[in-house]
Order: sequence, then C-alpha cells, then structure tokens
Amino acid sequence: MEPGKLRHNVELQRATIAAPTASGQRKPGYTTYATVWAGFQAQSSYTEDANLGGKRAAQVRTLVVMRQRSDVVPTDRIVWDDGRIFDVIGLLNTFEATDEMVLACVQVIS
Repeated sequence: MEPGKLRHNVELQRATIAAPTASGQRKPGYTTYATVWAGFQAQSSYTEDANLGGKRAAQVRTLVVMRQRSDVVPTDRIVWDDGRIFDVIGLLNTFEATDEMVLACVQVIS
C-alpha cells in the first residue's frame, strides 16, 4: 500500500431499523460500526430525474480504497470526514490483494 494513499478518516455505517414507535412505524437509520482511513477516486458523474419528484440529482461514482476488512457489505455506506455520504454498491478485489480492498460507491447529490 502506498504511503499517504489513505488520508481521509471515514465512518463505515450499516443500516438499522429502530424499534416500533407508538404509532407502530419503524424508522430506518444507520449505525457506525468502524472508523477507518481511506482514499477516494472519483470515476464518473451524471444527472438524472429518477425518483425525486421531478427534481434533478447528480450521482458521482467513486472508488474507495481502504485496508482489507471482512465485515463490509454492499448495503453499507461511508461517511466522509466532511459529511458527504457514499453508498457502497460493490466490492472489488484488485489483483487478489490481501492488504487493501476497493469499494465501488455512489454519492447522490440532490
């Protein structure tokens, strides 16, 4: 792993569903299960009108590199040190490396 490659302190979060409220509804949320150092590399971006009530939203596809972990799944999300949120959409194993992992992520900006 290259020195300085992992220079952002990020939170790994997993979706949770809270206990039912008095009205019986469950409110989804996220729980931080790890804080790690990571590197980011933007890959592409595009704008679409999908499922936002007529509003346009930009999506930025990003690769996130971090030390190898066995507990990251494609439904997790990453919260960058400046508050931006990236949804994990896939896990890549570059050259069968054992010391690092690459996550394919998307950031939705509305």
